[in-house]
Amino acid sequence: MAAVRLPSDRAVVAWNLLCALLVLFTAMELPVRLAFPQKHDAGQEVGYIVLDWLLALFFCMDCVKNFHVAFENIEGDLVRDKSLIAWNYLMTWFTIDFMASVPWDLFIPATYSIALGGEADPSTGIGMITLLRLLKLSRLIRLARLKRIWREIGAATRSGASGTGLLVVFDRQFVSMMIYLLAFLMITPINGC
Repeated sequence: MAAVRLPSDRAVVAWNLLCALLVLFTAMELPVRLAFPQKHDAGQEVGYIVLDWLLALFFCMDCVKNFHVAFENIEGDLVRDKSLIAWNYLMTWFTIDFMASVPWDLFIPATYSIALGGEADPSTGIGMITLLRLLKLSRLIRLARLKRIWREIGAATRSGASGTGLLVVFDRQFVSMMIYLLAFLMITPINGC
């Protein structure tokens, strides 16, 4: 049975930082891929599918990780009881994390094809493409997690992260600067459109 990790543990903070970077990557890459679809050769298409599955795997592992990380309750006390951690996660972020982690757009074509006996009706092709694009947008729900992730990284920075060397780099000014830089990077493509 996995032990309960503190939010300030080096591994948890590093994982959360990687998670934040992947959420930002998805938030910038996905709208561009959906807005400007291009014909790709088979190798590039396989690359996109592998990327989608790897991101889905990472975010599913993140869901599992969140069942093993302590949290602060309303009074500011650190809760380390596994059943309370699980209950808190199920009642707060689990639904959002789960809905954003499952690659619905990769499951639907297989289900759609099987339901039609292996052959798709050309008249419904446009509607199916539109549906798949909308399902990919569900991944942007992960953006709601960024605030929580940055708050956890900031809290770990203030607490000193249990003496770990990783967070020496993450002082308050650095975290604030990164938030502003990431906000700028998010707004720039939107202004370009």
